[in-house]
Amino acid sequence: MISDILRRFPSLLILDGVNLNRIVFPITRQPKIRWTDEQRNELRQKPFAFPFDVKGAFMESEGVSSSIMQFCAKYF
Repeated sequence: MISDILRRFPSLLILDGVNLNRIVFPITRQPKIRWTDEQRNELRQKPFAFPFDVKGAFMESEGVSSSIMQFCAKYF
């Protein structure tokens, strides 16, 4: 129950007068690459392309399709 509350209210520190023990890892997130405005504009002008063909569904073949459907039927 407390885990559900913490999941919904991640910044909560005290609940009903009790301190909630949390493990906190201080992470500073900074960009690894600093782009100049000229480099950003150059990247924006390039067309975007995926490194592989985009398919309509994630099922590659009939065998994969039937396996997935069987799994879903048992899971749900």
